[in-house]
Amino acid sequence: VIDAFSKARDPDSAVRWLRECQSSGLTLNPTCYTSVIDCFAKMGRVQQAVALLDDMEGDGIAADEVAHNVIIRALAEQGDLDLAKARLESMDKLGLNATPYSFHPFIVDCTKNKNPEGASQWLSTMLQRRLSPGVITYTAVVDSYVQANDVAGAFRVLQQMIDNGVEVGTQTFNIILRGMVQSGDAEGAAIYLQRLIEGGHTMDYFSFTAVIDGFAKQAQPECAEWAFAVMTQVGVKPSVVAFNALIDAYSKAGDHRGAADVLRKMKTAGLRPDVVSYTSVVDACATVGDPEAAVQTILDMQAAGVSPSQVTWKLVISACKNAGDVVWATVAFRRLTELGVEMNVAMLAALQDLLGEEGARQLQKEVSAAQPSAARR
Repeated sequence: VIDAFSKARDPDSAVRWLRECQSSGLTLNPTCYTSVIDCFAKMGRVQQAVALLDDMEGDGIAADEVAHNVIIRALAEQGDLDLAKARLESMDKLGLNATPYSFHPFIVDCTKNKNPEGASQWLSTMLQRRLSPGVITYTAVVDSYVQANDVAGAFRVLQQMIDNGVEVGTQTFNIILRGMVQSGDAEGAAIYLQRLIEGGHTMDYFSFTAVIDGFAKQAQPECAEWAFAVMTQVGVKPSVVAFNALIDAYSKAGDHRGAADVLRKMKTAGLRPDVVSYTSVVDACATVGDPEAAVQTILDMQAAGVSPSQVTWKLVISACKNAGDVVWATVAFRRLTELGVEMNVAMLAALQDLLGEEGARQLQKEVSAAQPSAARR
């Protein structure tokens, strides 16, 4: 019953049953308390979790490593690292053996704070205690280096992981790939990905999307197409996000026809393009100054039941400015106003370039005057 209330996220009722059992003279084991402590901790009620652990020991029931680990994790997650460390030290005084789970919250905190040196120090402490960190712990340390933009450091920890006989999982490799892409080395990430595949490692959707996105940021659609093709060759089904990254590669390269072609392939694959998909194509149209293609994309978008965003319409104005198209710029401005979008300085400047300062001011007045009657309708 106590465990049922804990699983139902009702620790207060669980505590009442604990007290009822005690009043009835029943002997409780540590597991009864630990489930409630864990429930309090997961709900962010750390003070109650700590108080129950203290009550447990006051009731003459020795808390085990699991209960202490729950408290350490909860304290670390809310930023009380000094208290978490004190709890870790108390385990030694109580004769309890710390486990990898006892140290993991500190490594996670180092990762969040981009402190790879701290994460490595905690890892070293674990090894000195002859504990056996698992893939989760090593991966967190690898991630700490990636968060700090130190890919070389991440590779060092990866090698340490391999040397210590820990099987590296796809998630760890994906973090490395992400780090390489973030550092601007999309080509290196692609080579490493190919090496992993040839080495018999199973890569997933995240592996390939990271590389595609890296080439997109560098406006290299041909390389992004290579990664996309390899993804399908190894049997990984492309997702909307992967297609969007490929569209973005063409968009950043200013190839609106290539972007539109990927959009069509996406539909052929049975996937439904989202607002990001269409907006990336419109962005490419804006870059090359093709308002007709931009507007056609919006019409296709609406026909598919996807509503253009404020960004989409603003990109239409950019396309019109780059092409010197007054008509479509006026249409886009009216649509933005109907959507209640406040034009920024750049968009107003684009209108002024097309219509002249007086023309832009007159259009604003006309649209503003039409709004009350439109609202009444």
